[in-house]
Formats: sequence, structure tokens, C-alpha cells
Amino acid sequence: MSPYDYFAIVFYFGFVASVGLVFKKLNRNSVDYFAGGFRCTWWLLGASVFASNVSAWAFTGAAHIAYTYGVVIFVVTITDIMGYVLGFSWFAPRLRQVRAVTAMRAVRKRFSVATEQVYSWLMIVGSLVTATVWMVAVSVIISSVFDVPQSATIFATGASVTIMSLYGGRWAVIASDFIQLGLLMSVSVSVFLLAVYQLGGFGEYFDAIPDRLLNPILPHDTSYDMIWIAGFVLSSLVSRNNLTTAHRYISAKDSKHARLSTIVPIIGYLSLPICWFTVPMVAGSFSPNIEQEFSSLDIPAEGSYIAVAIQVLPNGLLGLLVAAIIASTMSSMDSALNRNAGYFVKSVYEPRIRKGQASQAELLTAGKAVTVVLSIVVVGLSVLIAERGRISLFDMYQQLNGRLTVPLAIPVFWGIFTSRSPKWAPLATLGFGLLVSFLIFDGIGTETGRRILNVFFSESSVDYIVNHPVTWSFLVNIPLSSLFFFSVGWLFPIRDEDYEKQVRQFFEDSRREVDFEREVGDDNTVFQAKTIGVMALVYGAFVSLLLLIPNPVEGRVAIGGIAAVMLSLGTGLYIYSKKRRPT
Repeated sequence: MSPYDYFAIVFYFGFVASVGLVFKKLNRNSVDYFAGGFRCTWWLLGASVFASNVSAWAFTGAAHIAYTYGVVIFVVTITDIMGYVLGFSWFAPRLRQVRAVTAMRAVRKRFSVATEQVYSWLMIVGSLVTATVWMVAVSVIISSVFDVPQSATIFATGASVTIMSLYGGRWAVIASDFIQLGLLMSVSVSVFLLAVYQLGGFGEYFDAIPDRLLNPILPHDTSYDMIWIAGFVLSSLVSRNNLTTAHRYISAKDSKHARLSTIVPIIGYLSLPICWFTVPMVAGSFSPNIEQEFSSLDIPAEGSYIAVAIQVLPNGLLGLLVAAIIASTMSSMDSALNRNAGYFVKSVYEPRIRKGQASQAELLTAGKAVTVVLSIVVVGLSVLIAERGRISLFDMYQQLNGRLTVPLAIPVFWGIFTSRSPKWAPLATLGFGLLVSFLIFDGIGTETGRRILNVFFSESSVDYIVNHPVTWSFLVNIPLSSLFFFSVGWLFPIRDEDYEKQVRQFFEDSRREVDFEREVGDDNTVFQAKTIGVMALVYGAFVSLLLLIPNPVEGRVAIGGIAAVMLSLGTGLYIYSKKRRPT
């Protein structure tokens, strides 16, 4: 790291902090703070959705899978594309049309207060674990580059995330996400192209990928074989679009903007993963001794992407890459913290603790206080994992999916399609799914569990089942829990007239398009475009200054390209704001 890189990092953090201050004035009430006032344009919301899904995990945990196992990592991004294509086709407008401030309020509208309460707490716990994975992932990158203890980086990043979260609520999150996406996109493309250049061209670059990494069908003695792929695809179908994912679209201006917002992540996942995941695959050509070079990490391969970046990036750009990755993780965590604070405030504090008597000012204060508490919990869990050692970041993500995400997703996925389920069906299905998860993860590996399995399967098959609980959680739990949910609906039809009316109203709302002018009003699209355009121009101007740093020609070209992307985004948005008449 050169002094120029440190300067780039410091400037970026100051720049991001200013975003919260700029958008702070838009937070007039809890709806603004947690849902952007339902006024977000599709391009801004889409950038936020995509950026908040990209964290340091993509450059550490996913890089480890790409470096070790190869192209199988693209299964994750393929399922992301599938999820957003389905979102464009059907889910995005329907979830916006539920007209809920938070995803948990959408759960309440479809099912019941009891379901809302249980889901709120479980989603908060699950999100805390996910945020911890992100925090540990970003500490891996910082410790790799700066050669400082992971715990120290966790505390520093946690403090930054907390400050960021308190500034501007949902508006600050989505505005900073847009700038971060432009920066992360251009810098990661630069790493890819510079790696191609140093290896002599695209042919030589792809030839440098070991043959063993090009086989998407891995042997059964790995965790990511064809059976895992089938299970992961199945789990993605129910977890990518359901009532708990409504948070992606509830900020949209209307149904059309919710649908169009999916275009940004679709394009992003179609184009950027080749830059993210092929770089670790050729890391051996740049750093043959990654295991020794990053021996301080529990899993050295998680430093494979950054190892290439250190080799190819010119002065100034490594700092931009580190800042962009840290900031994207901060944005992901900031979004999660803001979302969880919304769950607690709107689903627990306001209706249960304050009995609907809290003012908007009190709700805003409560949201900020909860954000601080959740941040402290995430930092504590992250330090605990870093100090005591851990499993692969990718495996942590998979364990969370198998144990909790799948049981949670089944009722809120099918509940969008069918009205034939009593009020207690989602909680009963959730309990059934958690029981199945427990048996798969903690039961079949016991002596009794193996003895029962041996009655039906050979010893080798039993070994495979026991050693692949995540895969079997996908393939077994999803069909069983789905069957349970539908069976309850058929065996116990709704007999509560009030509940039947509530369900009917839910489906009527979800089919009725949002009329922005009548239901929301006070369009601030011009402010969004102009303000973010100016911010992009400012940052593009800063990147342009890096051209003054002594660098080889290819380094200057890369810096110039990044500056051009940011300046083009800024210019386009500013011109758009001038041509669009305020409404």
C-alpha cells in the first residue's frame, strides 16, 4: 500500500459520511427512515439492491470457492439472475403492491400478528449472523492488505458502520449504494483487465485457469457436487422471492419502478461475476505460494483475489479497491441494520411496547438506538469468530441457509400464491421445518441416526448423507415442508371470517397497481438525480486527480477509465435532472 492508496481510502470514507448528511433532511418520519418514503426511482433502487447484495464475501468466501473448486461458484450468481428474472416477471410489483413499510408488516398482512412477531425475531437473529459473516469477510481483506489483526479491523469497521447507519436511514443507504456500485464495478473490471494484460491477453488469461477448475460437476467427495447444485437451485427458488424479501421493493415509487429495479442486478450478475471469480482462478500465476503468503488467515485461499489485485493494480487503485470493498460491505450491513431496526420498531416497539402511542420523533430515536445495539452485537460475534477460529465463510453462509433460511422461506413463499391456509399454518410449517433441519444437521450423524439410515441405504450412501447436511436440507426439507404447508391448508380450511376477509384484502392489494400520485405524491426524482449526479461528478473529479500519480501507462489508462465511468454517471444524471420537470 502506497501513501496514495491510504489517501484514497481516507477520502472515500469522508465522502460516504457526507452522503448521510446530504440525505438526512429527507427523513421526516419513520416511513422515510425505513422505506425511503416510497419514492425511490427504479435506477436508484436497483443499484441499491445489487450493491447491498455484494459484500466483501464475494472477494473472500466466494474467492476461496473459485480458487479451490472453480466454476461451480457461478451457480450462486446464476441463481441470483434467476431470482431477479422472476422478480421482474411477477414478484417485484406484487411485493411492492402489498403496501407495507417493512417486510414483516407484509407478513402480518398475509398471516397474523403472531407470525409477524416470530418472524421478526428470527429474521433479526438470521440477519445478525449474515452481518457477522460480512464483517469477518471484510476483516479478512483488511488484515490481508494492511497486515493488522482481524479483531482490530472489526472494531474499526463496526464503528464506521454504526456511524453510517445513524446518519440518513434508508435514503443514505440507497444513495451511497449507487456511488459504491459505480466505483466497485469499474475497479473490479480494472483488476480483471489488468490481470488479462499482464498475462498477455484473453487467450493466455483463460489458459492460465487450471483444467481442474473448469469442471462444474465436482466429485462426490467435495461439498459442491451435482447434488448440491440441484439443492442450491431449489432453495434459491423459494428464498430469493418471498414476503421476507419485500424489503427490496417496498421503497419503489410504484409497481413499474419496482419491476424495472430488477434490471440493474440482472445486468450486474450477467457481467461482473466473470471479473470477480476468474481472477482467483488465475491467482496461482501471480502468487504461486498463496498458502504461505496468507498463512495468517484460517483459510489462506480467501486472500486469493486480493493477492492478484496487489500484483496488478497501480498506485492509488489498490486503495480504491479496498475502500470500495469495505464500503460495499458497510452498505450491506447498513442496509441490514436499518432493515432490522425497522422490524423491531414497526413490529415490536410501536404496536407491542408503545401500543401505538409513540410519536414519529420517538420512532426515529428508537430506530437509531436499536441500530447501535445491533451493531454492538455484530461486532461482538465477529470478534468471537475471529479469535476462536472459524469454518469457511462460504460454509457459514450455507449453514445459515440450511438451518434457518429454508424453514423460514417455505410459508412466506407459498403464502403469496395460495389463500387456503389457516392462521396458524405458517408457524406450524416453520416449526416442522426447523425440526427437519435439526434432524438433518444434528440427528442423522449420531449413532442412532446412522443405524436408522443403514436400514435403507448402503454405508457409502450414509456417509455421503451425513457429510452433506446442507445439500439434504435443501432437497429434503423444502419438499417436506411445502407438502406440510399445503396439507394443513387442505385439511383445515379457514373458518375465521375476519381472517378470511384479511387474506382476501391482502390478495386484492397485491394485484392492484400502486398509483404514486394518489397514494404517495411529493415526487423528488429531480432531487435524487441532481444530488447523486453531483456526488458522482465530485468523486469522478477526485479519481481524475489520481492520474497525477506516477504510474505505468496501463495504470493511468485504468484510472482514467474509472474516472470516466464516474464522470459519465454524474453528467448523465445531472442532465436528466435538468430536463425532467419537477412534479
